[in-house]
Amino acid sequence: MSSIFSRAFLDYAAERAIKTAAQTAVASLAVGFTGILDVDWVGLGSVVGLATLTSVLTSVNSWTAPAAAIVTDAPSATVESATDVSAS
Repeated sequence: MSSIFSRAFLDYAAERAIKTAAQTAVASLAVGFTGILDVDWVGLGSVVGLATLTSVLTSVNSWTAPAAAIVTDAPSATVESATDVSAS
């Protein structure tokens, strides 16, 4: 049975949140063009934390309920059928 507390869902959501955190940190650092000693680490942590929280909430919101026609544990906004996933 598919559940928001399933291991697969939690793995996918964690992977997505980690990728979002890394991308946000890189983008924030690249935009500022500052030296490593000049970075506002608290501000950067705040931005990364908010982006990570947004990612997790998006994963929860995108979860397909078991009553739906296609059930997936992937926390993605797009739903793929089992045949689509196995073909890739």
